[in-house]
Amino acid sequence: MKHEAFVFVGPPNAGKGTAAESIVEKLPGVFNYIATGDLIRHAMKQDSPLGRRLKECIPKGGLADDDDVLQLFMQRLDLDERINRYIPGTHILLLDGVLRTEYEAIKLETHLNIRTIYLFDKIPKSESYRRMQERVETAIAEGEPPRPEDTPAALERRLLEYEQITLPMMKYYERKSVKICRIDASHTKDKVASDIVLHMKGLLRSEMQATTRKYTNS
Repeated sequence: MKHEAFVFVGPPNAGKGTAAESIVEKLPGVFNYIATGDLIRHAMKQDSPLGRRLKECIPKGGLADDDDVLQLFMQRLDLDERINRYIPGTHILLLDGVLRTEYEAIKLETHLNIRTIYLFDKIPKSESYRRMQERVETAIAEGEPPRPEDTPAALERRLLEYEQITLPMMKYYERKSVKICRIDASHTKDKVASDIVLHMKGLLRSEMQATTRKYTNS
């Protein structure tokens, strides 16, 4: 059985995680949210071959190896099912950063039924840098270490790899006729989240109406 999913794709600091957290709050009981960045940062704290590989590339702004990301994702998905945090058929996956390359897209094709990809767009590079600096300052003020990838040099590389690797992946989904909804990420966080929630509610409402008609006519 394929897992039903909504997917967020966008450049660094586009507000994907912030929007996802707001959406989960606005639509309680609907989603199981998985963010690759959170999984990677947790794995980096472990003294393991995977943790060491990640600590080598992430602070430099490099993309984690595809198979490492897929391993982390599938392990998290399995855990969430075992502890009933995620119940297929009841919950929908809300994925942030899971799909970054065409290789990952192909590998996950047999596992995911992607309802819509929300492509976070129109965020100027200057705004991406501003948001990164704001997150660094917030972490320091709270006595926490900044994210290892939150440096100007790492962000420059991450933006470049997004343009050269992740954006071209969208052509794969266009060929597969997967719905792609472009989101203006330059808006406020509340506006971005509200726009996505409105779109999602419309999709879910249409699906419920279609199901009702199916059983009424049978």
